[in-house]
Amino acid sequence: MPDDVYIRFGVDTNGAIHNIRLALPSKSGDVKLHSEALRVVESLPKMIAATINDQKVGVEMVEVIIFQGRELPQIIVQESLPVWSSCLDETTEEDQVNCTNKNMRDYLNEKAEELLPSNFKVMRLKATARCKFYINENGTAEDISIISSTNNAELDSLAVEIVKGMPEMQPGTRGEKPTRFEYSMSMWFK
Repeated sequence: MPDDVYIRFGVDTNGAIHNIRLALPSKSGDVKLHSEALRVVESLPKMIAATINDQKVGVEMVEVIIFQGRELPQIIVQESLPVWSSCLDETTEEDQVNCTNKNMRDYLNEKAEELLPSNFKVMRLKATARCKFYINENGTAEDISIISSTNNAELDSLAVEIVKGMPEMQPGTRGEKPTRFEYSMSMWFK
């Protein structure tokens, strides 16, 4: 019976593949399948960059790799996501991921509410900023950008600063090597 693994990766303006990661685990949850799918995407050649209006742009891709039940090699790559420090005691990796995501969301929203400028509070304005960022090999947030704006430069700038100030996490790894992972999260200013 076939088993599908969905892999997400970026292709930059030079056609180089980067930031390869699982988009969805296989139905069986077989780590060997996940590792082999990651290896297959890592081995893809350089691509021709996408263009919009004759300008090269980076893109995010999701590809499905279908396995037909053949014997696979030993585990090549084991991936673990960054973990929020208070989530390290969780018993399973899934619990650590859920705990980390919850703590990240709570931190962002609590800081957004705490640091909201008083003139916005008085006017009772509400806004949402969605940020894209990476948790790097040291466990800190970097390369922070706004992917959905509040339509207010002051709040967008504050959103970036809030993400920058996130506590250091245990870094994620691919194999034994610390690796940076991409995240996107929203915060609500209210």
